[in-house]
Amino acid sequence: MSKQTTSGVLLLLVILLVASAIATVLPVGTSRDASLGYSSWCSFAPVSTVILLLTAGVLWVIRQYIRTRLS
Repeated sequence: MSKQTTSGVLLLLVILLVASAIATVLPVGTSRDASLGYSSWCSFAPVSTVILLLTAGVLWVIRQYIRTRLS
């Protein structure tokens, strides 16, 4: 895979992970209560949000490494 293609795929994954992290903390009218005591799409809202954001951060660092270091 070329450097541009890899960078594009990683950027798309980062965007999807950040969007998913935001979606996990959105309050919705479901019967599941999150750990913080409000209704959300994900019952593990604080933990899943942090995991998604950390994964997005790692992929962003890998993307930056590929764009700047590899030739």
